[in-house]
Amino acid sequence: MLKTSIQFIIFVLSVLVVGQNCMASLTDAKESFLRSAARIDPAAATAMAENLTDADWYEVDSAFLLDALRATLEARQRFAWASKVPEDIYRRYVVPLRVSGEPLQPFRRKFLDEIGPRLDAADSLARAALEVNLYLGERVGFKRTDRRPQGPLTTLSAGFGRCEEEMIVAVDALRSVGIPARGVFVPYWSASDNNHAWLEVYTEDGWKYMGATEPATRLNKAWFNRTVQRAGILLTMGADYEATDADAVKTGSGYRLNVTRNYLAPAKLTVEMPKDWGEKDHLWFALFNFGGLRPLVELVPRNGTASLEIGNGDFVLMGIHAGRMFFQIFSAQLRHETRVRLDVSKKAPQDFTLTYPWPPATGKTEPELLDPQRIEQALDLRKQRNADRNRTGLLVARSLCSKGGIFSQPLEKTLQRSPGNEATVAAAVLAVPQQQRDKAIFIVSRLWDKNLREVNAAVLSRWLQRTPPGPYADNEEFKDLVLNPQIGYEYPGTGLPAGYATEPVNFASLDGLRQAVARYSSLVDAALVQRPLPPVTIDHLLADGVPVSAGNAALWWTDRLRRS
Repeated sequence: MLKTSIQFIIFVLSVLVVGQNCMASLTDAKESFLRSAARIDPAAATAMAENLTDADWYEVDSAFLLDALRATLEARQRFAWASKVPEDIYRRYVVPLRVSGEPLQPFRRKFLDEIGPRLDAADSLARAALEVNLYLGERVGFKRTDRRPQGPLTTLSAGFGRCEEEMIVAVDALRSVGIPARGVFVPYWSASDNNHAWLEVYTEDGWKYMGATEPATRLNKAWFNRTVQRAGILLTMGADYEATDADAVKTGSGYRLNVTRNYLAPAKLTVEMPKDWGEKDHLWFALFNFGGLRPLVELVPRNGTASLEIGNGDFVLMGIHAGRMFFQIFSAQLRHETRVRLDVSKKAPQDFTLTYPWPPATGKTEPELLDPQRIEQALDLRKQRNADRNRTGLLVARSLCSKGGIFSQPLEKTLQRSPGNEATVAAAVLAVPQQQRDKAIFIVSRLWDKNLREVNAAVLSRWLQRTPPGPYADNEEFKDLVLNPQIGYEYPGTGLPAGYATEPVNFASLDGLRQAVARYSSLVDAALVQRPLPPVTIDHLLADGVPVSAGNAALWWTDRLRRS
């Protein structure tokens, strides 16, 4: 027991030391990049650095960032229309590398080199943006995927992504050639379940929208043209906005911009607050979707009223006043102001009906800039690319497997779930010693599709090599809970800080384990639930030390226990 206690004390001290060292390495990495970039463009470098999260500084190095910065500056100098973008728009919507919670990948140079020649003859931001979307339409289509967003190059190599992933790759491609772009989404549709994401591009005539990887002949043209007229509210993606930004609204993850007026003539909601409204009281604008009320935006009162631009129809205000919840239904009409005197005594109704009438259709459209025939050719080319990718990818993987004698039906099914990354998965299994290959095949078969498409050779090799030798690794009941390195929605990391030890702690008894969990829990700062650490990887949590959020601590502990 004494031995176990000593082991744990050493373990806790090592966690604290690692935490301090990693915070130092994070700061050093950022300062190293800014110092090197000062000779290139310090203002742009600062904008790029401020867009990154703590986790990003563990994943990228100065060489990666410097190349992305140089490519960004080259694009601005190369295209006449890019050099005319206002400086504030350029720094916020061209320079940043991060769009949402996707893993960072070296996309900027790739897109500039591949798309650049197609844009040399473009005479405006609008025409160039349509040309970029045409390039993407030749390569990427829509397909539902699991929860966390994949990286832009993964979407490109796989040939598909869900709407947020299509938006990410489109924003990244546009920014890579100097076109300001931002993600936009409807958190929930008013008249039907689900949501959607797309993008806006900055042009000589202001912000216009496009369906991501959906090529069109003009801007402000997408399949949702009519549907968006009944949206309750439309917001920008990303949470790197401040309360002082024009059109900023408060959401659960920070601040976003309310861009509803870019799509319709909004209604103005004005809420008159009760006189006893206090700092601990809250009010949300909500929609009914997927069988429940979904609070979307928190209304912050100023001088006794709160205001918000919204869509057309019936909506719900919900909130907490003096510790009690209240609900209030109201109607809004486009181009009109709706004043609501907040009644905090109203309880949740037993039943209610919400309607969303179609507003009058608007006749204004953007000019046609691309030949419709080119759109048809792009979609045909995408179909052909997909067919070729599916055929050749599996043939390459099968060839690798047959050479190593490791081909099996479970592995074949796994490779079919990893389009664009089949060779990496097959080669990693092939590198495992013969007597361990069945276990390696089992491990890769348990990974989610997105991780199979995204994991690189180094991380996959580390996963396969760290297989625990304990009795539970071969126990059929617990095999999956021990061997599977994937725990939640984390994405596969790309590396660990130098000098960090990944060896797990061995617990001599169940009591020792309980004590360790209790002690570590006291170090967890549960208030940091919204810590800017997307995307999360186990490697980041290993490197991060303390503090971490309670949810991330669960990932951290699960990973250690599976290896103990």
